[in-house]
Amino acid sequence: MSILQKKNIDIPVAKAYNKSELENDLASCGIDYKDSTNFPKRNELIFKELKVEPSKENVVAVVCERMEAQLSKRELAFLLAKSTLIDMMKEKGVE
Repeated sequence: MSILQKKNIDIPVAKAYNKSELENDLASCGIDYKDSTNFPKRNELIFKELKVEPSKENVVAVVCERMEAQLSKRELAFLLAKSTLIDMMKEKGVE
């Protein structure tokens, strides 16, 4: 049983999107990063104590399973959108 399966994780329901919030991407996406379920802390747990034997386990599948156990659909979408946009800006030379 993994560390993630041993813990009872409370994943909050996201609030409505606030597309006019320009200062904080998490808040704009309705993710309350200041509450007791703290998205950044749960996000850190995904990689904490991550031990994978690449010859026996697919690293992507292990991380994916941990992400699915720790994060809501909204939080997963946030991470994907943020990563995709950063990659696109790098490709275009925009900072």
